[in-house]
Amino acid sequence: MDIRRATMDDLEAIAELERYAYDLPPDYMEKAKDRFPLSYDEHFLVEEDGKVVATTRLVELEQNVRQRWMKMGGVSMVATAPESRRRGHYRRLMVRMTEYMRDNGFATSVLYPFKDTFYGAFGYVNCAPMLRIVANPAHLKRWKLPSGYTVERMPYADALEHCRTVQTEVGKKTHGMTRRSDKRWEELSIGNKSNVAVAFGPSGSPEGILIHQHKGYADLYGNDDMGQMRVREWLWTNADARSALLNYIHLHSDQILKVEIPVNPTSDDYFQWIEGRNTIEMNTGLPFMARCVSVQKALEGLPASGAEKVVFRVEDRLCEWNSQTFQLEAESGQLRVESRGSSKADTTMSIEGISALVYGTMTASELVPYGWISGDISQALLDWFPRVYAWMYEQY
Repeated sequence: MDIRRATMDDLEAIAELERYAYDLPPDYMEKAKDRFPLSYDEHFLVEEDGKVVATTRLVELEQNVRQRWMKMGGVSMVATAPESRRRGHYRRLMVRMTEYMRDNGFATSVLYPFKDTFYGAFGYVNCAPMLRIVANPAHLKRWKLPSGYTVERMPYADALEHCRTVQTEVGKKTHGMTRRSDKRWEELSIGNKSNVAVAFGPSGSPEGILIHQHKGYADLYGNDDMGQMRVREWLWTNADARSALLNYIHLHSDQILKVEIPVNPTSDDYFQWIEGRNTIEMNTGLPFMARCVSVQKALEGLPASGAEKVVFRVEDRLCEWNSQTFQLEAESGQLRVESRGSSKADTTMSIEGISALVYGTMTASELVPYGWISGDISQALLDWFPRVYAWMYEQY
């Protein structure tokens, strides 16, 4: 058995494993061929007797974590041949990937799980799922196009720079959002047939984007394929740009009967979007899971008030380099982290506990029922790590 990085020659073997594991459409191979030259070196695989039996991908991104950009590894497209499952192949891949992340300066790792308990065994913790509001576009009639604004629909490739501009601006202030590399942007543009609506402000600059797909036309044929729109991504830099995009959705009222719209953390007024209904229908997308790959890098520089010190020990089954004692100290509004080796500490946290604090899914006191913290819980831990909604915008 061999665990190695992929080469260009592994395209067909990897694509076939992914196609089978995720029931991907027949044309998946064609898109994979076009995108693989940009991503092949991000794949790790297990090979037995010259045959690839397991694979996964590590997407290299930067993530805004509590207003600090961190190097993050997105675990993606996990696939194992069914005849080779339950033999520890994925654990070996995960060990190799976390070692790679450690050696290359990654602070955290994020993934979308097929089962949370499976990845929980690797120290990943659940983060909040993306909410989606479901409505008839006719119920968005209150939204008008603001003066000076225009909305232009264009292919994804033509909208690429506009998408980058808006995402960069929104990402600066949104906990959990990612910053894509040039290579990642190029990859996403290949074979992307999504519709993109760009809201331009009075100055002519892009201020909002809406990426969507739709199928069917009203209820013309009386079947399940009635007019549906799914907004995959949308971002805006101000309230007028959001109004322009909601107006764009409303203009589909004669064609679309149901639209699903993501609700991001800044949308605390989403219940005001629609009118003409007594109740609001909502569903959730797949939640993401996260963990610290390097406790030192994940904590260093996070915002912190006061001038206290906290000493605690971390226990990490997968990334053994994290299993040590650390001292945290607030200095000039930021955390400073010092490794204390095997020194004793009054507080012990599992890697799940410290990851939950970093991503803001729980406060220190809320870790107790999970067994993720023991010993003293200082007020500083409560002050430094308040609850905050991490919005994972990236899909992979």
